[in-house]
Amino acid sequence: MKKSFIYSQSFFALVGLFIALFISSCTKSEVTKSTDRYEAPKILSFESFEAFKLVKGKVISMSLKELEIYEESKGYKSFGRMCDEIYYSKGPEEFKSVEEIKEFVSKNNKYLQLTEDTNGEFSMGTSLRDNSNRYFINDDRMLRIGTSIYKVFETGVAMTDEKNYEVLKGISNES
Repeated sequence: MKKSFIYSQSFFALVGLFIALFISSCTKSEVTKSTDRYEAPKILSFESFEAFKLVKGKVISMSLKELEIYEESKGYKSFGRMCDEIYYSKGPEEFKSVEEIKEFVSKNNKYLQLTEDTNGEFSMGTSLRDNSNRYFINDDRMLRIGTSIYKVFETGVAMTDEKNYEVLKGISNES
């Protein structure tokens, strides 16, 4: 229950931040620009949420090799696959110390995370490892469904109309 409450608070904080950034950064003329579809570069797009759910069901059951083939056929490389490739690029035996692991994670902190348990043991994992949307988002953690752009964070998801792609792209976990 407490975890759910924290995620809810984080999500609403992100939404509030987005609204504040949008209001402060847009003039009336910017808001009323053309309604032509904005095709964001290298972003996976779905016509509807139903289409997304259908594909998601298939993709999350794929092996890493099947995922690679699928993504290449669609002309993109997902954030999740980038994380996995970096994570699997070095085996545990290649690290001689915890400091080497920390350095490797630090160099790849966009894609990897280091967690410490209550016994002081460290564990390396991928970013968004428990979020199946990681295989649909691009390197900016974004995807398009219909005319909406979604950005996936560790603590939630932010959404906006596709015309505001650049505003949403500029928002980070630290914002």
